[in-house]
Amino acid sequence: MSFNTFETARSINLSANSQSFTGTVNLTDPIDFYRLQINGKSSVQLTLTGLNGNANLELIQDRNRNGVIDPNETVQQSTNATAIAELINTVLNPGTYFVRVAAANSSTNYRLDVSGVSTPTADIVWRHAQGGSNLTWTMESTLAVSARSLPTVADLSWQIVGSADFNRDSQIDYVWRNTQSGENLVWLMNGGSPSGMITLPRVADFNWQLVAVADFNRDSQPDLLWRNIQSGENLAWQMNGATPFGVIFLPQVADRNWQIVGAGDFDRNGSADIVWRNATSGENLLWFLNGGQATSSAALPRLVDRNWQVAAVADFDRDAQPDLLWRNVISGENVIWFTQGATVTSGVMINPVADPNWRIVAANSRADEPATIDSIGNARSTAFNIGTLSGVANFSEFLTLSDPEDFYQFTINEATELTIGRSNSAVNFQILDANGNVLETNNSLNVLGAGTYFLRAFTNPSTTIAYTLSLNAIPRPIVQYDFTYYFNGQNTSSDYYSGTVTAFNGTYSVGQFFDFTSSNNETGANGRYIITGSRTGGTLSDLNRVTVQSYYDAETATFFTPAALGQNTSGLGSEVGWLRDRVDAQYFGADFFEADWRSITSVQVQTSIRQGMPTSIIWNDTISENVRIEVFKGGVFQTAIATNTESDGVFEWTPTSNFVVGSDYQIRISSVLNADPLALSNQFSIVSPGTVRITSPNGGNLLRPGSAQTITWTDDFNENVRIELWKGGAFHSTIATSTASDGSETWTVPRTLANGNDYEIRIFSTLNPLVSDRSDAMFSVQADLRRYGFTYNYNPSNVFQADSYSGSVIAVDGAYTVGTSFDPGNRATEAGFNGNYLITRVEDYDDRLTSDLGRVFVTDYLDRDNGAERRFTTRSQRFAQAAGLNYLGSEIDFLDDAQSEETRFGQDQFEADPVWLTFSNLAFSRREGDAGTVQVRLAFAPTSNVTLSFTGGSFITVDADTTIENGTQNSLTFTASDWNVARTIRFIAELDGLASDRSSNPISYALSGNFTGNGVYNLGTITNTYAPDNNRFNIDLDYRNDYSGFWTAARRAIAQRAANDWAARIMNELSGYELTNQSLQMFNGQAAAAFNFTGNRFIDDLVVFVGAYTTN
Repeated sequence: MSFNTFETARSINLSANSQSFTGTVNLTDPIDFYRLQINGKSSVQLTLTGLNGNANLELIQDRNRNGVIDPNETVQQSTNATAIAELINTVLNPGTYFVRVAAANSSTNYRLDVSGVSTPTADIVWRHAQGGSNLTWTMESTLAVSARSLPTVADLSWQIVGSADFNRDSQIDYVWRNTQSGENLVWLMNGGSPSGMITLPRVADFNWQLVAVADFNRDSQPDLLWRNIQSGENLAWQMNGATPFGVIFLPQVADRNWQIVGAGDFDRNGSADIVWRNATSGENLLWFLNGGQATSSAALPRLVDRNWQVAAVADFDRDAQPDLLWRNVISGENVIWFTQGATVTSGVMINPVADPNWRIVAANSRADEPATIDSIGNARSTAFNIGTLSGVANFSEFLTLSDPEDFYQFTINEATELTIGRSNSAVNFQILDANGNVLETNNSLNVLGAGTYFLRAFTNPSTTIAYTLSLNAIPRPIVQYDFTYYFNGQNTSSDYYSGTVTAFNGTYSVGQFFDFTSSNNETGANGRYIITGSRTGGTLSDLNRVTVQSYYDAETATFFTPAALGQNTSGLGSEVGWLRDRVDAQYFGADFFEADWRSITSVQVQTSIRQGMPTSIIWNDTISENVRIEVFKGGVFQTAIATNTESDGVFEWTPTSNFVVGSDYQIRISSVLNADPLALSNQFSIVSPGTVRITSPNGGNLLRPGSAQTITWTDDFNENVRIELWKGGAFHSTIATSTASDGSETWTVPRTLANGNDYEIRIFSTLNPLVSDRSDAMFSVQADLRRYGFTYNYNPSNVFQADSYSGSVIAVDGAYTVGTSFDPGNRATEAGFNGNYLITRVEDYDDRLTSDLGRVFVTDYLDRDNGAERRFTTRSQRFAQAAGLNYLGSEIDFLDDAQSEETRFGQDQFEADPVWLTFSNLAFSRREGDAGTVQVRLAFAPTSNVTLSFTGGSFITVDADTTIENGTQNSLTFTASDWNVARTIRFIAELDGLASDRSSNPISYALSGNFTGNGVYNLGTITNTYAPDNNRFNIDLDYRNDYSGFWTAARRAIAQRAANDWAARIMNELSGYELTNQSLQMFNGQAAAAFNFTGNRFIDDLVVFVGAYTTN
């Protein structure tokens, strides 16, 4: 044909209905091209059938438009061998494609069938500004393929301002705004009709305009973008479905000429970007956003004509890039700008709408996938005919929920080996004959004879499953080969036999020797086969069939025609036959057995066999097949003990109690193939298995855990015995696995054995399971329990100054010894010493509850830290609980009911560290010269009074009762009734005369009375407020004793002015003198008095202590 280039290619308009084209390609005109235009994403299927030669099928996209097929421009191809049909089934994005039919190596006619199913790429939503009509255009790229009316909304104050899927049902919903009332709502759509409505918050300020709907915060939920056309503010409502839950504030753009005209993800970061247009200059701009934050911008091409307006943003060409839809509000023209990021790659006109009242109000991308095309038949009657199968062929297809199976038909002209591969193991396949009978299922290697067959691919898919079937058909002619087998290699003086074998051509070669079993045969030599001739013939059913036609017996120099011809269907080395019509010594074949007389002899059995004891049956034979072994008594058949066991000369047998005691037993052994040959054993006796009888404990006994017991019995056999303890009719434990059957065994009753009256002893022969005995009646086990008192010392070398705790443990009698110490943990305690337990007493445990064995009860804890001594009742004692369950060293307890790290102790490691005194509610400015308060209380209740005394550190004065009238008190007393009532103490941080902060400011305390101990409470760093001044004289007023609050700020200001006046009148006569324990003369009138001052302060200030006990 003439369409053998891209330019002359025959055009095809894609249709769901299959279109057929016929033609011929040959060596002089080897190629035909067809042009295929795809407007929307489409499923496309191409088939090439009716071939009488080899042709290939290719799908090409000339991406660089150079008219040449460059590398990577072949989208898909089918290059099956010979005249096998070609098939391409794929999904294509919008674009121009070429179909190439090319002759492979010969001339051929062909039939090309093309079918396709497209899918929409986007919807455009229109609203009529006068009548209120609404409709959608369904687009395939730039082609409007259908239109659908939406319900009319006559109230023109309602405007569609955007569209998106708000309820995650894969249906596009519409956002409305009322330009009069400020109301906002969402139409939830189902198909082309509203199925519900959701009201959004009202925005009555009409300066706010809803300008775009897109996902700005990357949560896969559409958000609403607003712009204030007066202030230039911009923000986005973050939405959860149709419910706002937050606001993203965007940069303000005060210039009202700039308008937001849409939004879409132009930089593919998951966050929508904003498209701006300047209504005056025609400039266009992109704001790139990241999670709702503007990160950068880029200019789009300028469009000065203001009649052109950006009407919507959507992906029209399915390239995952948003495109811009423009509408000319005067001419009615419409254009799509296709973009890649901020680059406009092309622009295409779409259907114009001249009526300016029709306005584009929204557009949305669609993610529809095109339906798969099922041109491969679903039954034998509609199967896809791939022609005569010879060589390699591949077929790629799909299976879906509605199309779960495909049928292919093919023809075989001669015996052919067919290999089938599949790309997806979820897809199964079957080979069926012309009548639909299943020949093979999922068998990758098959040999088929001439005829018509079907290949069925099937599965049970929940989604669409793609698969590829790879077929490789290799013709295999069938040949009959003549052979001779020599038992002694090529030495014809020994036995040999001859026959034929049917196999594929090439399996054997005439004149060739074969040895299928490398080991020696029955003659002691390595036999071999030789192929003596061949001829074509036979069918698939004859494959590997071996027929032996004659046998030469060297011992008698006689040729025999076998009665059984040695037939088998597993090839040479599998044949088995006989020289006459029964199983006997004339059995031969399988590259091993030589025809000869056969026998079974010398069957030997032990003369006396105990019931239940194993014995060996021994014999000799010259047969290879399995044997049958039977028991006779007095010449009468009893039972078969082996119906098909190996003829290896030995069989292990254990007579059961079903065999009566007797002396005239015999064993008979015969071939499983024939009663001849057979042999009988010597006569033997079956005797009693033996007996054992327990004599103690044999019922009614009382055993104590820890005691030594003697188990006694009688028996009449020599093998060892196994002794077991049973409880409640169930196995409990093994006392002796294998001990001499001497009638006595010493057993120490375990201390852990539970109390009970349902114990028994059972004794078994270790060799004969038929021999056993049990106690005639049950005996009892009752533990003799004791309560052992103990004291645990954290430092055994100094028990009077270290902590300790006391309690008791439940154990069996004799478990501990009073006065002994031991350390189960053998590790240092928290005190740094290796503590131990001292057993202090033992007493009867009346409850006798074996469930209490190992329980540890801790009653009290003695704490001797910090010189104090305090005894605590433990938490387990308060709640009558065990502190441990696994003897001493397992206990964990707490002081009183306070479960904390400070009060935890036990396990031969943890020491309790109770806090005696707690400080709280410190109120202090941490400035030098200021006073403060802190509250204090006891941590534990005393039984009598406890006195708490304080000693202030350097420059710290403490008043324990905060009442200055009665003097500075340094102590207070707690009683048994008010020990947990917080007391407030007052302290003063005095000036130290240094020009630096004080880092350590301790208050020491001591406890006396019922509690004894001492400690330190540190106020921390105190900020310096005083610095020596040798140049000025000051009078400082100190109000620390103003307990009544009389000196208000106003009164303090008056007093300070007076002090300043006095300071101005006093000569600085003492300036520079440092008080270092020297006597200075202070004058009062004419009298002189000596005062000793101690300090390190320069006399440059006069400090006046101002106090007011009452407002009077």
